[in-house]
Amino acid sequence: MLRYVLLAVFVGVLHADVCKQPQGRICEVDVYNCCDNNFGMALNLTKCNGNLWDRVNCYRAEIENMFGTSVDGGLTVCSAWSDWMKCLGRTLQDCESVKFHVMQGANSGQAINIFTVYSQISFLCGPGLDTYVNNDGTIRNVFINYATQLQRCRDTFSNNVNTNWENRCADFRELIGCYQLPFQTGAGIEGGWWGCEYERSGVTAWLPECSEQCTATNNNIRAAEELPQ
Repeated sequence: MLRYVLLAVFVGVLHADVCKQPQGRICEVDVYNCCDNNFGMALNLTKCNGNLWDRVNCYRAEIENMFGTSVDGGLTVCSAWSDWMKCLGRTLQDCESVKFHVMQGANSGQAINIFTVYSQISFLCGPGLDTYVNNDGTIRNVFINYATQLQRCRDTFSNNVNTNWENRCADFRELIGCYQLPFQTGAGIEGGWWGCEYERSGVTAWLPECSEQCTATNNNIRAAEELPQ
Protein backbone atom coordinates (compact mmCIF):
# COMPACT_ATOMS: atom_id res chain seq x y z
CA MET A 1 0.00 0.00 0.00
CA LEU A 2 2.80 2.39 0.88
CA ARG A 3 4.30 1.90 -2.58
CA TYR A 4 1.14 3.22 -4.21
CA VAL A 5 0.94 6.22 -1.91
CA LEU A 6 4.58 7.14 -2.55
CA LEU A 7 4.10 6.79 -6.30
CA ALA A 8 1.08 9.09 -6.23
CA VAL A 9 2.99 11.64 -4.16
CA PHE A 10 5.97 11.50 -6.56
CA VAL A 11 3.81 12.02 -9.65
CA GLY A 12 1.94 14.88 -7.96
CA VAL A 13 5.18 16.62 -6.99
CA LEU A 14 6.37 16.60 -10.60
CA HIS A 15 3.47 18.79 -11.69
CA ALA A 16 2.59 20.78 -8.57
CA ASP A 17 2.94 24.54 -8.28
CA VAL A 18 4.91 25.82 -5.31
CA CYS A 19 2.36 27.58 -3.11
CA LYS A 20 3.44 30.19 -0.61
CA GLN A 21 3.27 29.39 3.09
CA PRO A 22 0.04 30.73 4.61
CA GLN A 23 0.35 33.23 7.43
CA GLY A 24 -1.87 32.99 10.50
CA ARG A 25 -5.15 31.07 10.48
CA ILE A 26 -7.23 33.20 8.08
CA CYS A 27 -7.64 31.70 4.62
CA GLU A 28 -5.71 33.54 1.92
CA VAL A 29 -7.40 33.39 -1.49
CA ASP A 30 -4.20 33.13 -3.52
CA VAL A 31 -2.89 30.27 -1.38
CA TYR A 32 -6.27 28.53 -1.50
CA ASN A 33 -6.40 28.80 -5.30
CA CYS A 34 -2.85 27.47 -5.64
CA CYS A 35 -3.55 24.50 -3.35
CA ASP A 36 -6.86 23.79 -5.09
CA ASN A 37 -5.15 23.89 -8.49
CA ASN A 38 -2.55 21.39 -7.30
CA PHE A 39 -5.29 19.12 -5.92
CA GLY A 40 -7.13 19.16 -9.25
CA MET A 41 -3.93 18.55 -11.21
CA ALA A 42 -2.88 15.65 -8.98
CA LEU A 43 -6.20 13.93 -9.68
CA ASN A 44 -6.43 15.04 -13.33
CA LEU A 45 -9.81 16.69 -12.73
CA THR A 46 -9.66 18.40 -16.12
CA LYS A 47 -13.37 18.04 -16.85
CA CYS A 48 -14.31 19.96 -13.67
CA ASN A 49 -14.27 23.56 -14.87
CA GLY A 50 -15.55 26.91 -13.61
CA ASN A 51 -15.68 28.30 -10.09
CA LEU A 52 -15.31 25.80 -7.27
CA TRP A 53 -18.97 26.04 -6.31
CA ASP A 54 -19.92 25.23 -9.92
CA ARG A 55 -17.57 22.26 -10.20
CA VAL A 56 -17.79 20.73 -6.73
CA ASN A 57 -20.38 18.14 -7.80
CA CYS A 58 -17.99 17.15 -10.59
CA TYR A 59 -15.24 16.84 -7.97
CA ARG A 60 -17.43 14.55 -5.91
CA ALA A 61 -18.40 12.39 -8.90
CA GLU A 62 -14.82 12.06 -10.11
CA ILE A 63 -13.46 11.29 -6.65
CA GLU A 64 -16.16 8.70 -5.97
CA ASN A 65 -15.41 7.16 -9.36
CA MET A 66 -11.72 6.89 -8.41
CA PHE A 67 -12.67 5.25 -5.12
CA GLY A 68 -15.02 2.95 -7.00
CA THR A 69 -12.57 1.94 -9.72
CA SER A 70 -9.71 0.61 -7.58
CA VAL A 71 -7.92 0.84 -4.25
CA ASP A 72 -5.10 2.53 -6.14
CA GLY A 73 -7.55 5.23 -7.20
CA GLY A 74 -8.73 5.76 -3.64
CA LEU A 75 -5.18 5.99 -2.33
CA THR A 76 -4.30 8.49 -5.06
CA VAL A 77 -7.17 10.69 -3.89
CA CYS A 78 -5.96 10.45 -0.31
CA SER A 79 -2.40 11.31 -1.29
CA ALA A 80 -3.65 14.45 -3.05
CA TRP A 81 -5.85 15.22 -0.06
CA SER A 82 -2.90 14.94 2.31
CA ASP A 83 -1.01 17.42 0.13
CA TRP A 84 -4.05 19.73 0.18
CA MET A 85 -4.11 19.77 3.96
CA LYS A 86 -0.37 20.38 4.20
CA CYS A 87 -0.59 23.12 1.59
CA LEU A 88 -3.21 25.06 3.57
CA GLY A 89 -1.61 24.36 6.93
CA ARG A 90 -3.17 26.26 9.82
CA THR A 91 -5.66 27.94 7.46
CA LEU A 92 -7.27 24.61 6.52
CA GLN A 93 -10.33 24.97 8.76
CA ASP A 94 -11.06 28.52 7.61
CA CYS A 95 -10.44 27.66 3.95
CA GLU A 96 -12.95 24.80 4.07
CA SER A 97 -15.60 26.77 5.94
CA VAL A 98 -19.00 27.84 4.65
CA LYS A 99 -18.19 31.41 5.65
CA PHE A 100 -15.07 31.59 3.47
CA HIS A 101 -16.87 30.41 0.34
CA VAL A 102 -19.79 32.78 0.89
CA MET A 103 -17.25 35.60 1.15
CA GLN A 104 -15.86 34.51 -2.23
CA GLY A 105 -19.28 34.78 -3.87
CA ALA A 106 -20.94 31.42 -3.34
CA ASN A 107 -24.52 31.36 -2.11
CA SER A 108 -25.24 29.51 1.11
CA GLY A 109 -26.34 26.32 -0.64
CA GLN A 110 -23.21 26.22 -2.79
CA ALA A 111 -20.95 26.91 0.18
CA ILE A 112 -22.62 24.16 2.22
CA ASN A 113 -22.21 21.73 -0.66
CA ILE A 114 -18.48 22.51 -0.89
CA PHE A 115 -18.07 22.07 2.87
CA THR A 116 -19.96 18.77 2.68
CA VAL A 117 -17.65 17.39 0.00
CA TYR A 118 -14.56 18.43 1.98
CA SER A 119 -15.93 16.71 5.08
CA GLN A 120 -16.71 13.53 3.16
CA ILE A 121 -13.22 13.34 1.68
CA SER A 122 -11.88 13.69 5.22
CA PHE A 123 -13.91 10.60 6.15
CA LEU A 124 -12.83 8.68 3.05
CA CYS A 125 -9.16 9.39 3.72
CA GLY A 126 -9.41 9.23 7.51
CA PRO A 127 -11.58 6.94 9.66
CA GLY A 128 -13.21 5.29 6.66
CA LEU A 129 -10.04 4.31 4.81
CA ASP A 130 -9.21 1.01 6.53
CA THR A 131 -12.70 -0.40 5.98
CA TYR A 132 -12.61 0.72 2.35
CA VAL A 133 -9.22 -0.91 1.69
CA ASN A 134 -10.06 -4.17 3.49
CA ASN A 135 -13.60 -4.70 2.15
CA ASP A 136 -12.62 -6.89 -0.82
CA GLY A 137 -13.94 -4.45 -3.38
CA THR A 138 -17.62 -4.56 -2.44
CA ILE A 139 -17.72 -0.98 -1.15
CA ARG A 140 -15.93 0.17 -4.30
CA ASN A 141 -18.54 -1.52 -6.45
CA VAL A 142 -21.35 0.42 -4.79
CA PHE A 143 -19.90 3.74 -5.96
CA ILE A 144 -20.01 2.44 -9.54
CA ASN A 145 -23.19 0.36 -9.56
CA TYR A 146 -25.40 2.59 -7.40
CA ALA A 147 -24.21 6.07 -8.40
CA THR A 148 -27.66 7.10 -9.66
CA GLN A 149 -29.38 5.85 -6.50
CA LEU A 150 -26.92 7.74 -4.27
CA GLN A 151 -27.47 10.92 -6.25
CA ARG A 152 -31.24 10.55 -5.83
CA CYS A 153 -30.75 10.28 -2.07
CA ARG A 154 -28.85 13.59 -2.03
CA ASP A 155 -31.25 15.32 -4.40
CA THR A 156 -34.29 14.27 -2.36
CA PHE A 157 -32.68 15.49 0.86
CA SER A 158 -31.70 18.81 -0.70
CA ASN A 159 -35.18 19.40 -2.11
CA ASN A 160 -36.86 18.49 1.17
CA VAL A 161 -34.59 20.70 3.28
CA ASN A 162 -35.05 23.64 0.93
CA THR A 163 -38.81 23.18 1.12
CA ASN A 164 -39.13 22.68 4.89
CA TRP A 165 -36.08 23.66 6.94
CA GLU A 166 -37.82 22.87 10.23
CA ASN A 167 -37.97 19.21 9.24
CA ARG A 168 -34.22 19.01 8.46
CA CYS A 169 -33.27 16.47 11.13
CA ALA A 170 -36.01 14.06 10.09
CA ASP A 171 -34.90 14.50 6.48
CA PHE A 172 -31.32 13.88 7.58
CA ARG A 173 -32.32 10.56 9.18
CA GLU A 174 -34.01 9.59 5.92
CA LEU A 175 -30.91 10.62 3.96
CA ILE A 176 -28.43 8.45 5.83
CA GLY A 177 -30.84 5.52 5.70
CA CYS A 178 -31.19 6.03 1.97
CA TYR A 179 -27.41 6.03 1.64
CA GLN A 180 -27.03 2.99 3.85
CA LEU A 181 -29.33 0.82 1.72
CA PRO A 182 -27.19 0.40 -1.43
CA PHE A 183 -24.01 -0.05 0.60
CA GLN A 184 -25.67 -2.65 2.83
CA THR A 185 -27.13 -4.37 -0.23
CA GLY A 186 -23.82 -4.44 -2.06
CA ALA A 187 -21.30 -4.72 0.77
CA GLY A 188 -23.07 -6.23 3.77
CA ILE A 189 -23.60 -4.88 7.28
CA GLU A 190 -20.15 -3.31 7.58
CA GLY A 191 -20.49 -1.72 4.16
CA GLY A 192 -23.90 -0.35 5.11
CA TRP A 193 -22.49 1.26 8.23
CA TRP A 194 -19.61 2.69 6.17
CA GLY A 195 -21.93 4.20 3.57
CA CYS A 196 -24.10 5.72 6.27
CA GLU A 197 -21.07 7.23 8.03
CA TYR A 198 -19.72 8.58 4.74
CA GLU A 199 -22.86 10.60 4.11
CA ARG A 200 -23.42 11.45 7.77
CA SER A 201 -19.92 12.92 8.07
CA GLY A 202 -20.66 15.41 5.32
CA VAL A 203 -24.01 16.62 6.63
CA THR A 204 -23.36 16.74 10.38
CA ALA A 205 -20.44 19.04 9.62
CA TRP A 206 -22.99 21.78 8.91
CA LEU A 207 -26.02 20.34 10.75
CA PRO A 208 -24.48 19.46 14.13
CA GLU A 209 -27.87 19.67 15.79
CA CYS A 210 -28.91 16.53 13.88
CA SER A 211 -27.04 13.83 15.78
CA GLU A 212 -28.46 10.60 14.35
CA GLN A 213 -25.97 7.74 14.58
CA CYS A 214 -25.33 4.99 12.04
CA THR A 215 -26.30 1.47 13.12
CA ALA A 216 -26.94 -1.83 11.37
CA THR A 217 -30.56 -1.67 12.54
CA ASN A 218 -31.30 1.81 11.20
CA ASN A 219 -35.10 2.01 10.90
CA ASN A 220 -34.85 4.57 8.09
CA ILE A 221 -33.14 2.32 5.53
CA ARG A 222 -35.11 2.74 2.33
CA ALA A 223 -34.63 3.63 -1.32
CA ALA A 224 -34.81 7.23 -2.52
CA GLU A 225 -38.08 6.67 -4.37
CA GLU A 226 -39.65 5.57 -1.07
CA LEU A 227 -38.69 8.71 0.84
CA PRO A 228 -41.38 11.23 1.77
CA GLN A 229 -41.47 14.26 -0.52
